[in-house]
Amino acid sequence: MFCPYYKNKDVFDGFNNIIYALGGKPMTEEEFRSAELRNQRRGLDYSAMESAYKAYHANNGNLMDL
Repeated sequence: MFCPYYKNKDVFDGFNNIIYALGGKPMTEEEFRSAELRNQRRGLDYSAMESAYKAYHANNGNLMDL
């Protein structure tokens, strides 16, 4: 899975809003840049992040409001 364009504040905030809505802790910029850091997430934080990625990709790389 490709990572959302985190340098765009709207994308960064929107993606984190999905994670937060799913019960996870929002990602840091460092986590967006590093697969190793993303893979260190555990439990609900990891599940929410994975679900946000799936929703993002299912919507052709757009946030859910599009």
